[in-house]
Amino acid sequence: MGKILSLGDVAWLLHHILPLPWMYRLARLHGRVVHLLNREKRAIVARNLGPFAKDSKDLRRMTRQFFELRQVRVLMVVLFLDMDPDKWEEHFAIDGVAHLDQALSHQKGVILLGSHLNSLGGFMALMILKRRGYDIAVALPSDAELYPQTVFGRRLRRRTDTESLKQRMGGFYVQFNVRPIIKKLAGNGVIGQTGDGWHSVSFARVPFLGRSLPFTTGMMSVAQSTGAMIVPLNVVGRPPYMRAEISPPFQVPKGENPEEDLTEAVAAYTRTLERALRENVVCWEHWLIADTLETMDAWTDRPLRDRYEL
Repeated sequence: MGKILSLGDVAWLLHHILPLPWMYRLARLHGRVVHLLNREKRAIVARNLGPFAKDSKDLRRMTRQFFELRQVRVLMVVLFLDMDPDKWEEHFAIDGVAHLDQALSHQKGVILLGSHLNSLGGFMALMILKRRGYDIAVALPSDAELYPQTVFGRRLRRRTDTESLKQRMGGFYVQFNVRPIIKKLAGNGVIGQTGDGWHSVSFARVPFLGRSLPFTTGMMSVAQSTGAMIVPLNVVGRPPYMRAEISPPFQVPKGENPEEDLTEAVAAYTRTLERALRENVVCWEHWLIADTLETMDAWTDRPLRDRYEL
């Protein structure tokens, strides 16, 4: 039967009677409660953010903000799904769409490579671009709905005839099958994906946050073999004041040393991510993973089963 009611459903009910600024304050308050009550998660985030804080007071502030802003992002996605799509761009801007058009002009398909920085904002960017007419699809490793509807939510959707988040952003199930992705690119479509995920067979070590860390090469390998253009997308700012920044496109060459070409392409992506991350360090979702940078560093030593497990 599933859950009867969720916080998302409550947010939908409240947004009909409360102004948006009040809704955002309530979301931040909810984040503070999560921060206060969940000692384990609070300790994980604080340990990860420690190297970026000026002192202990600054670290406490940053850790609290991580949880506050995370709840605001969740609220924004909930409200987007039930908002008139004509009003989406009043609340979320996209800069650099000309770069996406430039990439599409090559007629080889585009891999729009996002990240886990304000990652729910990436969903909103894809929804807006798809509504503008871009042929966007998001390759998903699971066939499950991203946010399963509650009993109340299902009734609400029938009443309002609103598509799910998965439908709105063109999500389709591929598991680890690359053929549907290649087929989409062959039709000059746009594949939305993240470049800082951990599920991959192969990785390239590149400079990131003062370290040498492994990043997945899966989508870069696809681009190298198909000629598709890579277009980095970062969601910057702090919720609710976020916007998507689309960076200039680049191709992944296949010269005399394809592995070196692949590594340089990954590094080009991570440079855009690091610049955006350092401007707003508290909004990277990976801080919820215990000792995340150390875990990333050792990830390539893990068996394939662990690297594939979702």
